[in-house]
Amino acid sequence: MSYCAPTVYLKNQLRNAVRKWINECIKSDTNLQYYQVTLTFVQRENEGGRYHYVKAEVDKNMVKFINRLNRKIFGNSFYRYKKRIFSYVSIEHGQYGNNTHAHLILGFPKNREYKKDVEVTIYETIAKTPMINQRNQVGMLQDPLYWSNYILKNDFNPILMKKAKC
Repeated sequence: MSYCAPTVYLKNQLRNAVRKWINECIKSDTNLQYYQVTLTFVQRENEGGRYHYVKAEVDKNMVKFINRLNRKIFGNSFYRYKKRIFSYVSIEHGQYGNNTHAHLILGFPKNREYKKDVEVTIYETIAKTPMINQRNQVGMLQDPLYWSNYILKNDFNPILMKKAKC
């Protein structure tokens, strides 16, 4: 008899609930323009030749990235009125802690006038955030169902779930 089955079942239930939540948010809020982003982290080698990242270190850098992006988009409204972009982050890594990367869904208000293109703003924010490599992908979210399935594959470990008007 396996004791892992309830854990796997609950993990799958949680994954399906998050997938459903993401799709409902995207469908219900038509005032946001969504982007899909994949960020890769600079790999570090420890003494044993293995790549190693402390989860707290990666989480801290993702919080820095999201906060920087919020400051660039909303300016002082980020501090005064707690305005934030919609963000969902899922961090993954390889079997030995290598190939650490994050998949994101970011929602930006459509009705705002932006000084620069949103994709350019995302790339500029990436360049200023420590630990994030320059090999990244940013694009408009074309198929929310496909992307939510993709980022919630295998090891399900979501962080930084922020709900924006949903």
